[in-house]
Order: sequence, then C-alpha cells, then structure tokens
Amino acid sequence: MLAEAAPHPFNDPDWVYEPKWDGFRVIALIHNGAVRLLSRNLYSFTETFRPVAEALREFPTSLVLDGEMVVLNEKGLPDFEALQQWLHPRKRMSGVLAYMVFDCLYVHGHPLLTRTLEDRQAVLRGLHPALATEAVRITEALSGMDGRLAFRECARLGLEGVVAKRRASPYRPGVRTRDWVKISVRHRDEFVVGGYLAPRPGHLGALIVGQYDRSGRLRYAGLVGSGLPEEARRRILRDLQATPRKTCPFVPAPTLRDHFGEVRVEVSPRWVKPAVVVEVEYKQRTGDGLRHAALKGLRPDRAARDAVLPAGA
Repeated sequence: MLAEAAPHPFNDPDWVYEPKWDGFRVIALIHNGAVRLLSRNLYSFTETFRPVAEALREFPTSLVLDGEMVVLNEKGLPDFEALQQWLHPRKRMSGVLAYMVFDCLYVHGHPLLTRTLEDRQAVLRGLHPALATEAVRITEALSGMDGRLAFRECARLGLEGVVAKRRASPYRPGVRTRDWVKISVRHRDEFVVGGYLAPRPGHLGALIVGQYDRSGRLRYAGLVGSGLPEEARRRILRDLQATPRKTCPFVPAPTLRDHFGEVRVEVSPRWVKPAVVVEVEYKQRTGDGLRHAALKGLRPDRAARDAVLPAGA
C-alpha cells in the first residue's frame, strides 16, 4: 500500500499521524523460523539486512509486517547515507540498523488486509512485547496530536515529514491510495552550476551544482536532473555551452553518484565556469549529494558568489 503526496499538513480526527521514516520500504514474511525481507519490487533484502532477519526469526508464529528499514544515528534520527553503507558493507558501519514496523498484514493464519488500520495497529501493539528488539521497533502513531503540530514537530526534529493514515482504511497491497498521504519536509536553496551531464547532443541530463564555503572554495553539493520543462533545459544548456572550462571547478573534485548511491560512469562530466545560479528544491543533503532534488528555476538576480554553503552543512 503506497501513500499519495499531499502539499500541506492537515488535522482531521478520522486520521492518525506517524513519522515519515527515511529509509527503504520492506515487507517482512516470517513462517516456521524462516524470514524473508522483500522490497516493494520483490527484491530480496534478507541477506542485506541480516541482523533484522535474525531478530525476526525468533518470533514464534507466522507473521507478515510492513515497515521501513533505517539506520539511526547517535541522536536516534534516520541517516539515509549510513543506510546506503549496508548495500556495500564495510568492516565498520555507523549507526544502528532498525526495522521500523508500522503495519501488520497477517498473523498466525489470520489475514488482516480487510481489517481497519485501527484494528491492525491494535494487533501490532499486542505483538510489541514479543516482537520489539533493538533491530525491530514498532512505530508509534502520534496519537492525540494535531496533524499540523505533528508535522512541525517532525520537521523540528529533522525527520523527513509525516504520513497521515485514515483510521478506517483497509490495506491494499501495491495500490497508491488517498487513504494514506505523505507530507514531506523539503528545502530550497541557491546553487551555482559547475558542470553538467549530457547523455546525447543537445540534451541536458543533469546539472552538477555546488556552493562556496567561507574560504571561497566551490564545494560540490549534488546532481539535479529534474524539475524544468524541456524548453527551459535547452536554454540552460546553451548558456552552459558558452562558458566551458577544461578543469573541474569543485574542491575537491567530486565523485558523482545517483540517488541510489551508485557512481555515475556512463557519461563524462562537462565542466563550465561557475556563473549560472539556479534555485533547487530538495529533501536532504548527504555526503553523496542532494536527495530528491528538483530544479525550480534560474536566478539571474544572483551572482555566483551569492551561492554560499549554509552554516553546519
């Protein structure tokens, strides 16, 4: 069951509100001591997230759960960058891997798909003493809290947003429905373009953007590949092609990665003189780039040096 996006937080007594976890959606299937962890597209995460699979294997009966796989940092907040490390494990892994369970679809021979969300969450609460470990945690609804206040509190804590769910909603596997809506915290900022990717002549694939630090060095921020109509993209591409340079303007030279953390090697970057300033909307900064970044427009009223790295970034 997938959530629709909503533009603004709201309050309604027929809905409950939960934190929006920043991780990978995972379905867990437990039966006779065997565990399978599957993505929405049925990709197996069982070996990838083995500590969670081992924890769930201790559960004594058949169960199907829905939740989000996250890595929690020292503040107890999801760290998507740390989660990416589990795709390519290293000897030292930062943070705590945790499966944040928010729904129960099947228990001990009883399918729960047609039951209301409230009923399913009551079952989940009943399972809490036997299910919860450091690696498996139950997502608590922000019960009794105004939905708008819940959103502001999640934003203040640095969470990705909230998910609002209709109390009476059944579970519809694979269906995107208005019975669940996600309201995300997003950020906007100005960046200077230092290069671009052009997978074919005349086509702008992605901008390579950054901001200046206090020492005057241009620091790489990320790739931005969506957001503007094709006509505007062609116009930006013409402007960039008029100001080429041979060397990378970023210090240090970046490793370009997509939003899955994979290195972009299919297209060589084309570097330009840092002059064009753009406004970008995004969800989060990571060491690899900007997550879910969308180009909102050009800022001809801004000089390149106006694109400054925020304090603490």
